[in-house]
Amino acid sequence: MKVLVVTHVNDLSGANKSLLAIIDQLRDKVTFEVLVNQKDGELSKYLKSKQVKVFYKRYYWWYAKNRVSFFKKIF
Repeated sequence: MKVLVVTHVNDLSGANKSLLAIIDQLRDKVTFEVLVNQKDGELSKYLKSKQVKVFYKRYYWWYAKNRVSFFKKIF
């Protein structure tokens, strides 16, 4: 089975360290490929050293900004 994992940062933060632990535990059963939105970083270097395929594509977060207006905050 192949699994594509999408990460938002290319560093070794807590979430990415958990991801690496999962990849290490399931390597013999699952083929992982990782999509990152930053070209260079500690995460992609580590994954490449473990022969995990890394893709780079610039993408943006899709969250909605706070819609409460300035005047509603005052009142």
